Amino acid sequence: MKQRPMFSIIICLYVISPRFYIDIQKYKKLVYKKYEIILVTEKNAQIEALNFPHRIIRAKKKKISLGEKRDIGLSAALGEFCAYIDDDAYPDPYWLTEAYKIFRHDKRIGAVGGPNLTPPDEPFWSKIGGYIYESYLTSGEAQYRFLPQNRREVLELQGVNLIIRRSALREIGGFQSKLSSGEDSKVCSDLRKANYKIMYDPFVAVYHHRRAFPRGHLRQIRNMGTHRGFFVKAYPNTLSFIYFLPFFLACLFFVGLFASFFNKIIAITFIFFVLLALLVAYISSLRRAGTIKSCIVAIGIIMTHIVYGIFFVYGFFLKTIEK
Repeated sequence: MKQRPMFSIIICLYVISPRFYIDIQKYKKLVYKKYEIILVTEKNAQIEALNFPHRIIRAKKKKISLGEKRDIGLSAALGEFCAYIDDDAYPDPYWLTEAYKIFRHDKRIGAVGGPNLTPPDEPFWSKIGGYIYESYLTSGEAQYRFLPQNRREVLELQGVNLIIRRSALREIGGFQSKLSSGEDSKVCSDLRKANYKIMYDPFVAVYHHRRAFPRGHLRQIRNMGTHRGFFVKAYPNTLSFIYFLPFFLACLFFVGLFASFFNKIIAITFIFFVLLALLVAYISSLRRAGTIKSCIVAIGIIMTHIVYGIFFVYGFFLKTIEK
């Protein structure tokens, strides 16, 4: 009887918080038991002792990008599959079990992933951040990243829940990215160029802690917008229309706001469409967030697009971007 292959779970550490030590214990609940855990971090990072098998790989530099950390994990991996997950997330018990079911049927499947869900015990303002992402008005066709949807082939998966066939990842040369965001888009694009499939399955799920709205959430959106704007120049083949949409919406908002100071009819029209947008955003979140939370979520959806659009432009004009 053929033995089951091993998975290398690669966690790239950024900020080692007390919550990480709670989440890491949840890996013991994984039903698929043939795995190793690799922690990749900066040179001088301090990690408390963990009471289960793991390996710690420290980079040779004090500051290193997420893409570089992922490649360090690849170099150290012994498993047939590299299961990448963020340090502020934890897997569903059937995460690896369901992924293996997909991988074993087709050697041309290069990557498998699923939704990154909001943990059920998140604080109030973090749940607001989760509801904002879950809205179709925020994520559009990428809503599958935050809510379970039907299994299908997709263009890309997020790095928080990205399991890649190790041989395929080595074939394309790894992530090869010195940026702190967007390396997942690039590696998925490279896999598709090498004729590998990227599969999404709702049962290959992880739970991803959300940034609290408004400050933490909007700071994350700022970083996403900056990197996506920079990617227009650095990796234009990884972009799709969905990444440009918030920029156009932000432009319409500010043009309308500016013009409303000089024309009463434009001002009334502008206020009408802003209120309409809030109403639609409220209705879109009502089923999941409830009556009260949806009021905040509606405002958050509008603010998310505006902040993303502003920093998309900012990122586009950057000559370089920090790790």
